[in-house]
Amino acid sequence: MDTVEIYRAANEMEAQIIRGRLEEEGIPVLLRYEAAGPVFGLAVGALAEVRVLVPAALAEQARLLLAPQQDDATPGAFPSEEDSAPETDEADFD
Repeated sequence: MDTVEIYRAANEMEAQIIRGRLEEEGIPVLLRYEAAGPVFGLAVGALAEVRVLVPAALAEQARLLLAPQQDDATPGAFPSEEDSAPETDEADFD
């Protein structure tokens, strides 16, 4: 089976999230790690990167599924307080 890299995750956690999203849609995923990263427990930098591969025939579909996520957030960025604050009504606290 020919595979194509469709995404390069910053770390394993991000790669597992991407993998889950794609597998939920029936797209098989293969993750490729730099051998030294997991051994030394690296979570940032080039050695922590994980390549996300899918079958070549499903690559375009996978890219389309991930496109909205890639546009909505910059890897490594934290949401602003406004984005992450739950909406509450102060009357709920009486």
